[in-house]
Amino acid sequence: MSTTSKSEQTSQLFESLAGEVGKLARQMDWSSTSLGPPTTWPRALRSAARLVLDSSLPMTLGWGPELIQIYNEGYLQILGDKHPDALGRPVAEVYSEIWADIGPILQSVYDTGKALWFEDLCLPIARQGFPEEMYFTFSYSPVRDDNGQIVGLLSSAVETTASVLARRRAEILRDLASTSSRSSMDEMLAVSLQALQGATDDIPCALLCRMNRRGRRLEVIDSIGLEHELAPSVDEIARWVPWERVGEDVGFLELPEEASEAITGLPATSGLGLIPICSGGGARDDCVAALIVGLSAYLPFNSDYRDFLDGVGRELARKVADVHYHQLRVEEAENRYRAVFEYSVDAMLLTAPDGRILSANPAACELLGYTESEICELSREGVVDTTDERLSELLAIREATGKFQGEVQLVHRSGRKIPCEVSSNIYRDARGNLRSSMVVRDIRRRLEMESNLRQAQKLDIVGKLAGGIAHDFNNLLTVIQSSAQLLEAALDPSSEEAEDVQIIQAASDRAAAMTRRLLAFSRSQPIRKTDLDLAEVIAHIDVVLRSLIGEHIEVVTSLEPNPWAVRADRQAIEQILLNLAVNARDAMRTGGRLTLTLANVDLQEPRHCVVGSLVRPGRYVSLKVSDTGGGIPADVGVKVFEPFYTTKKEGTGLGLATVADVTLECGGNIFMQSEPGEGTTFEVYLPVSQQSATSLSGAHADTSGCALPRLQALLVEDQPLVRKVTSRMLENSGLDVVAVAGGAEALEVAEERGAGAFDLVVCDVVMPQISGEEVARRLREICPSIEVLFISGHPADSYLRVDSDMDVNVLMKPFGGEELANAIRKIFEAQ
Repeated sequence: MSTTSKSEQTSQLFESLAGEVGKLARQMDWSSTSLGPPTTWPRALRSAARLVLDSSLPMTLGWGPELIQIYNEGYLQILGDKHPDALGRPVAEVYSEIWADIGPILQSVYDTGKALWFEDLCLPIARQGFPEEMYFTFSYSPVRDDNGQIVGLLSSAVETTASVLARRRAEILRDLASTSSRSSMDEMLAVSLQALQGATDDIPCALLCRMNRRGRRLEVIDSIGLEHELAPSVDEIARWVPWERVGEDVGFLELPEEASEAITGLPATSGLGLIPICSGGGARDDCVAALIVGLSAYLPFNSDYRDFLDGVGRELARKVADVHYHQLRVEEAENRYRAVFEYSVDAMLLTAPDGRILSANPAACELLGYTESEICELSREGVVDTTDERLSELLAIREATGKFQGEVQLVHRSGRKIPCEVSSNIYRDARGNLRSSMVVRDIRRRLEMESNLRQAQKLDIVGKLAGGIAHDFNNLLTVIQSSAQLLEAALDPSSEEAEDVQIIQAASDRAAAMTRRLLAFSRSQPIRKTDLDLAEVIAHIDVVLRSLIGEHIEVVTSLEPNPWAVRADRQAIEQILLNLAVNARDAMRTGGRLTLTLANVDLQEPRHCVVGSLVRPGRYVSLKVSDTGGGIPADVGVKVFEPFYTTKKEGTGLGLATVADVTLECGGNIFMQSEPGEGTTFEVYLPVSQQSATSLSGAHADTSGCALPRLQALLVEDQPLVRKVTSRMLENSGLDVVAVAGGAEALEVAEERGAGAFDLVVCDVVMPQISGEEVARRLREICPSIEVLFISGHPADSYLRVDSDMDVNVLMKPFGGEELANAIRKIFEAQ
């Protein structure tokens, strides 16, 4: 057998190896190890060594009882500074710092022959001069010789330190991000710092500091990882931080040499790091705090470590920005709330659960008549009417649901109760205290409007009722009045029977006036203004007025002999007089004096009135009705003109309301003067007409004397009694009359008699089947020259919709023979 040198034998085993390990293996004196020269290595060792050296994966071989180590090029990163001394040395010497951890594992594989596999196992290897926190996924497998005996261990290892640290640090940042506190920046940072308590592997200790810009230094506000007794040393750390470093990027904090003498008792670290916490883009002016952290003694301060600390800083900066944004939103909300609170027209109260009032806005002070401090001294029971049965129910609802809305009464300082709509909610303030808000709206105006609406609805009902009964009632009055007139004409004026008939006529006149009053009040009776002499109007109703008042009351009149003319509705004026007289009568149950005064007034100064606008200077006719009754109290006086308001047991509340209404309709104004115990005076101002007044009685006298021409009249009336009495009145006026009961019969008679048979048709407006309007239109087609006089118990404009080319002449029921004759005379005189 030929022999070769030691170097030749070594080079044959390692000759194809490249890299640093191959070069070292070729140069190494293996004979100095327990393995001996490679030429003496058994075949199993040479094969296992070749397998390791040729692998691209990090692998190592431990041979023999000492586990002499042979490793490949991929294993160098794991060894670090341990290479090149680790090649050919026992594993126990190379990894002495972790032998207590891995020795039993290796021995177990060596003894049992069972391979072991580990994932992300932490092995603090001192590969850079200090025990470094490192993680590996590796396996140990036995190596056997040709006889099957275990002679070594083969290990394949992958370092997973970077991925393990990355996952751990990501979890820390997630936990940090999940913390929430927006009450203040210091509190948020303190809560966030506590979230780092579990991050001691990366941040063994930390100091949270605020910026003291005036003193150009950091002030510690909290810490983790330090013993409480180290507080003085903690403050020293912050004091030694150079101000110029604050606001710079995350980095290693180098302190002056003298600082190390002052700072003691810190946990094991490799040094300190500074993390600026900025609210803006990272500029020093944006920094609001800083975090001084201890750097792990078991980790190198590399780019990954720096990036992690920078992530902590960015997350804290995000939280600072979030707090600032939240505080800004809170401040804006508080400003908006304060503006709403201060300037709201609704009263607002903030209360505690026990009923204490904590705050009141100006509207609440105005509503209740107290200052805010006075309201806050009162409890809820001091401003809310505790006798209101609804209060306890609403409070129970709020207790169950956290809110309520309802109507309760508040109590003014004067003791006056104020109906209010209250909305209340229970909430927690920024400090977590239970509070309730109350928004209070004064609903007196709303209740008044609702009352007015109900009154208007009543008026509407009255109007509909009045319109419904007016026709039939006026038909009956027409029969009564007309029959009374016909009967009176046949009697001796001085007889008792004639006096009885006059009483019947007066009663029917009063009934007719009542119907007109009801229709006028319900807006169903149109106002017809003419020039009037009020003295003549008063004289005309004097008999009715005195009979209405009664003998126990003295009636005194003081009338202007030449009153100026006014333009008003005659029936409205009569209604005003009668209503005021009845009101005066009711105020003088046991007797007294009623005074009617009529005067011309040249008003020089504006005058305030009870109903209507300010009375401007000008010429007016004053109509006063005074009584010597008990007077009207001031609180009642402001309501007497309201519809349906009455102090009488059997009153309707329409009398004075009608007076006010028709006075305004006539363009007038009304005044009231009353003192308890001294009687009451109502004074009506009516504007003077531009034309002279004409006495209606004179006008009646002038026209009534003119005889009617001999006319052919067609009477159309569906009510038999009205038809009969109207026919008699027409005949007494000299007309030839054909009376029919309806429109169809009227048209039939007209067609039979021809175009010139009738000069006049007197036609009811509201009739069954064919209306009076339709009858008149069709009669005009048959008799083009026929004149039309409508008679109606309804307001004329309620049912008449005649063509614009037809003259509308209407006589309202009830009417007498003279009124009927005058209406006909007026039609033919106009021709």
